[in-house]
Amino acid sequence: MKLKKLIETADTLFNTEESDRNKRKKNIKKVLKKLRKQQSKLTESLSDNEIDSESRETIEKKLALTKMHRQNGVDILKEMKAESAESSAEESK
Repeated sequence: MKLKKLIETADTLFNTEESDRNKRKKNIKKVLKKLRKQQSKLTESLSDNEIDSESRETIEKKLALTKMHRQNGVDILKEMKAESAESSAEESK
């Protein structure tokens, strides 16, 4: 079992495409986490009743933009996951 794991690790290291994909996935996850925090802050500040209409409109625009970027990131991760599932299915054949 150790040899199999060693071979898989070496294959991962030598396969630059896979390591680049993993790095990209990690970076996207970091950004998504930050966007989630930003979205919760904006939602919290939007729930404050003492905000004037201009500030409320600005916050709503920022919130919509944040939601859109988060959704794009989630879609990209789903695509990457589907691609990796397809490639691993092809390798097992």
